[in-house]
Amino acid sequence: MRPQRLLGLTVLAASVVACTNSSPSSSAALPETREPTLGPQPTTIAFPTEAMVDLSGRIVFERSHPATNNTAVFVADANGTGIELLFGRGAEMPHWSPDHKTVSVFCCDDGMAAHLIEVSTGAFRELTPPDPALEVHCGPWTADGSELACESFGVDDDSRNGVYTIRASDGKRLRQLTSNPKGDDAPGDFSSDGKLLVFTRFNDDGSALWVARLGTNEPPTQITLSGAVGECFCGTFSPDGSEIAYTSADDGGVYLVRPDGTDLHKVFQDAEGRWAFTPAWSPDGRYILVALSASRQLATHPPTDLYVIRSDGSEPTLVLPGDVYQSHPDWAP
Repeated sequence: MRPQRLLGLTVLAASVVACTNSSPSSSAALPETREPTLGPQPTTIAFPTEAMVDLSGRIVFERSHPATNNTAVFVADANGTGIELLFGRGAEMPHWSPDHKTVSVFCCDDGMAAHLIEVSTGAFRELTPPDPALEVHCGPWTADGSELACESFGVDDDSRNGVYTIRASDGKRLRQLTSNPKGDDAPGDFSSDGKLLVFTRFNDDGSALWVARLGTNEPPTQITLSGAVGECFCGTFSPDGSEIAYTSADDGGVYLVRPDGTDLHKVFQDAEGRWAFTPAWSPDGRYILVALSASRQLATHPPTDLYVIRSDGSEPTLVLPGDVYQSHPDWAP
């Protein structure tokens, strides 16, 4: 059974931490994990906050909904204009499908494995859990859009805990990608070639980013120090797959690291001392969209600004001002 940590941000007092063709019960044993190979420690960098950049594409994000006092999912132009409500039933943690036609969300507390919204029509559908002995919470899409990755827990057998995938069309074809008995693995993102998965592993010594090389017998690799990963986020690949962006639980900065754990470095530290959360890459890899808040406790839904920075951390530009809570953006062309 899952630990006393919510996948989403629905309860404010909670901390958020968020193959083969056969099912896990018949698949080959997953490889053992190995010790991390960590890159150099970063240095602090700060930049001014008044620059302007040209932005294109669409973003999806969660935001407090004044009418319901719950989070809802909105879409907008990447420059912060054209904001529209997409789904308002307490939804959060949205993810664009690779074809940018569908958004997956975490919502509804109804026991379903996944919740999907067609952006053009607003049509909503749910996927039922594929295995009654497994509690699954699905969100990120595989690179080809055929499957969804799921943070999963054995209902009565915590040796089954790990990341699984289900088919996005019908919720079937359960596959296990990682194993973390008695712990918790939360999927973050797939590389664009579909060969790598970045995920956050939560154990007694804290949370860290790990990378699994899919379709191989290689063990997952820890690429950040334990306890270094910021709340509510599990890492995201650059469009070319060469770097992973994440935010720090230690200083609230934005960091980049290569999938093998090398070249770990800070690219952004807010000049006003705000904490960064939930970065998202632009489709061309030139920018990173990030939430900034004066509070380091994102689970309390504090007022949050959405800023865009260049991938080197320069030219931070305000996209959506933070008179309300808003976070977990995802960026499509």
